[in-house]
Amino acid sequence: MRASDEAPTLDRPWRRTGGGRYAWARMRGILRPPVTVFDPVSGSLIVEHDVAVQVRDGTTLRVNVYRPTGDGPAPVLMSAHPYHKDNLPRRGRWRSHLPFQYRLMRSTSPICHSTLTSWEAPDPAWWVAHGYVVINCDLRGAGTSDGVGELLSDLEGEDIYDLIEWAGTQPWSTGSVGLFGVSYLAMSQYKPAALNPPSLKAFCPWEGQSDVYRDMMRPGGLFEDGFVRVWAAGTRRVARLKTSLSQQDKARPLRDLWWQSLVADLPLITAPMLVCASFSDNNVHSRGSFRVFEQAGSPEKFVYTHRSGKWSTFYGEPAKVAQLAFFQRYLRGADVPAPPRV
Repeated sequence: MRASDEAPTLDRPWRRTGGGRYAWARMRGILRPPVTVFDPVSGSLIVEHDVAVQVRDGTTLRVNVYRPTGDGPAPVLMSAHPYHKDNLPRRGRWRSHLPFQYRLMRSTSPICHSTLTSWEAPDPAWWVAHGYVVINCDLRGAGTSDGVGELLSDLEGEDIYDLIEWAGTQPWSTGSVGLFGVSYLAMSQYKPAALNPPSLKAFCPWEGQSDVYRDMMRPGGLFEDGFVRVWAAGTRRVARLKTSLSQQDKARPLRDLWWQSLVADLPLITAPMLVCASFSDNNVHSRGSFRVFEQAGSPEKFVYTHRSGKWSTFYGEPAKVAQLAFFQRYLRGADVPAPPRV
């Protein structure tokens, strides 16, 4: 029999060399993720829960505000998402209670943040200690906010625009607001940034796809039915949504006008931005993050890249140094060098 007539050899991960060791490492990560959480120092910050913010159509959204204890206003860092702002980790007697995502998806190295840190959001304890107000927002229909949400829609972009302008006019705010966060907390930044709210002075989308059809639902034109299904099911548990992206993926196989309506008009963005575009999140965020850096109209735009794990990098010291320098320059007006250009 000719070699070309032989049956193809299937690549079975559990039969690869080292498969057993890898499986054991994955099981260990599921049972005990390499994540450490700590309680912030008592009295080190002011916390306001469920602050009501009314957006333009009268719907009430609710946010948590974390502020420095000293006198005087401070610049603001804001994140907005459908994952419930009050779904926080907590310390237990024997081990920490963590978001299930840390068990579901592998962390490549240790992660450490405070118990005030919701999923993929900046750590309020760390940023308040560096002189920033941190705001964590429940999007429309999510957590404690009213209404029914529409993920990645123009309505969502307008809601976040209104949240930015509310934050920019509060007595504890300098009027300089930045958007910040990972994954969906990055994706939700593009539409409001394209509307150019006056108080938005800079933003940092950390690994966020920019075209949900091309980047996740149909990468390379292929139907994706793994991560999408898990993500959609998890989101439905904590948010009231008008439309399921997973169901639309089956009903709309082509990139029609509805899918196109979820894409922000990137050339309209003018605010300075620091984009994280990793090489380690292909078929979810890598391609779309680089697209944002390439197409956004911001005259001051920079990219941070890495090949490691998403969350271990985001909460790691090198990335926090880069993030802080960026926001110090563009939210505080500090004499800090701009990130290197690419």
